[in-house]
This record gives sequence, structure tokens and C-alpha cells, in this order.
Amino acid sequence: MKNIVIIGTGNAALLHYTSYKKIQKIGNIYFVDNDISKKTFLEYPIYHSLFDVLKENKISYNNVIVDICTPQSQFLSIIEEIIQLGIKDIIVEKPFVVDENYFVEKANINIISISNYLYSKITTLAKKIIEERKLIIRYIHTNFSKNRIKDSFNGRAIREEIPSVLEIEMPHQIYLANYFLTTTENPIMNYCSFRDMKNDNGELKNHAQGTIIITKENVSILHESDLTTSTLQKRIIIHFKNNISMELRYIHYDTDFTKISDGYLSLYEKGILIEKYLFEEDDNMLYCLNDIYTYLNNGKYDRKYNIENRIIEFSKEMNLYRKYINDISRV
Repeated sequence: MKNIVIIGTGNAALLHYTSYKKIQKIGNIYFVDNDISKKTFLEYPIYHSLFDVLKENKISYNNVIVDICTPQSQFLSIIEEIIQLGIKDIIVEKPFVVDENYFVEKANINIISISNYLYSKITTLAKKIIEERKLIIRYIHTNFSKNRIKDSFNGRAIREEIPSVLEIEMPHQIYLANYFLTTTENPIMNYCSFRDMKNDNGELKNHAQGTIIITKENVSILHESDLTTSTLQKRIIIHFKNNISMELRYIHYDTDFTKISDGYLSLYEKGILIEKYLFEEDDNMLYCLNDIYTYLNNGKYDRKYNIENRIIEFSKEMNLYRKYINDISRV
């Protein structure tokens, strides 16, 4: 089984590591970070570079998977370094955004972006109900919000640049909405608004709250994310033709992965609850990384979509929203 090198030692790295340790058959795990004094993983040495890991542990380039868990501003430069070392298998945390021609000269490289909520039992059931009952979507509202003020001002996921609210929770919301619609149609922008995060320590531009309203396939989609709220939300509402609605609430976990609340999927007809499904366990990051790890070891990938095309389509949409943020900032 292939070894794993996790680049980064922050919260994303911890989440990935926790999931990898639950996989029964797995290679050795190594960590790389510029700051080798970090104490997140006390039982592991922290290496200065990927090259040091390979050299000191005598690991072959074709027997390693590199999992990038750094701030998104570092993704592309790290990937180029990985490719130059001859490594072909790369996992990237969200949001991984590239241009349309990015994969043209990378035909032999496996680059997979994390989209763990596609592996949720709640998402899977929702998709099954929509397809089996032939429900026609009219409206989607997503809201992934949490209080991130302390983490953000302490520098979480911030290195060379300050990520906007678009880069934190909204990537999940965007790929989930697209998954339910199964469309590659470019969105029509109707409304876009972002707010700065402020406290006594200063200001983080476009980092507090974001609202995006778009149209796709004649479906109205509203994405909201508030990183200053005291109300934790991971919620999707889908309204269908014939007055049917579906509500998805994903499980909430604390920073130490302790469950705060269960998840559920509810169906309504004319505002009256007609079905409800409870989810007491839904380890979607484990399901996601296990699927990817299996694929990178033997080529058997369970998902029925083209990985590169999905990244390109996601990138097009993210770049459109980034442009609107920049335009707003210049006004």
C-alpha cells in the first residue's frame, strides 16, 4: 500500500490524518511543514520538505501519495514541486481552482480535489430520492456558516493572502448544488455581496459573510455563508415542482471531532413533513479519502464522473465569483 505524505500540520491535516488512521490497510504517514516545531502530531517527526521525506525514508516516487493541506494560495507551487520530484498521485484540499488548460500537460498525473460532502450518506440519500422519484428542482438554498473569528485572526488558513469567505465553506456548497443539478452550464449571476471581518485586531477583507444568487438550468440558487455567526449551520433546502421540498442538515462536530448534533433529511409536501431520516453517524471525510486512496492504489475509482472535468467546471464557477469579489472591492 502506498505511503502518504501530508503537507501542512493545521486543522485540515489533522482531519485527514484522523480519517487515514481508520483505514484498515494503509502505508506509512509522514508530515511536511515549514515550521517543524509545531506540536499537532507529537508522535511524528515533521520534515522540512517532501524531498527530505523521500530521501531519509528511502521512498520511491511511485509508492507515495502527497496530500496537500496548506492554505490554498500555496497549492499550485506545491503541486509543481511534487511533479518535479516525479510523484504522480496528489490529493488537494478545497478549494482547488485552476485555469481551463491546467491539465493539458499533466496527462499522467492523478490530481484529485477533496469533495467529502459528495460522500455523505445524507447527500447519497437525497440524490437517490431525487432520481427515483423524478423530482424536478426549482430552487436550491445552501447555508454553511460558523463562528471563525478567533481562528481567522489567529491566522488559520492564512499565509501569503487573506482568503475570502468564498474559499472557506462555499466550495462545499457550490459542488453540492452542481451535483444535485448534474449540469455543466455556466451560472448567470444575479447578486453577489461580501462583507469584511472586523475586530479590535484589525480587518480581514471579504472574509466575514458572503451571499451569491445565481441561475442555472432555470433553477435559482442562493449560497450563503457567515463566518461571524454564533449559529452553526450545514444546511441545504431544495424546492421541487409540485410543492415538494427537501431539507438536508449535515452532522455537526466540534474541533476535537466530538459530535454536537445529528444529521437528518426531511421531505415536505405543501409545507407538511411527510418523511424524515435520522443520521447519527456520517463520516464523509473517511468515505472520501478511503475511496481516493483505493483508487490511487489500484485504479478502481467508485465515482462515476471525470475527475479533471469536475475540477475545471468547479474552477470556472469559482473564478467567476472571485472576479465579482474583485470588482466589488474596487468600487
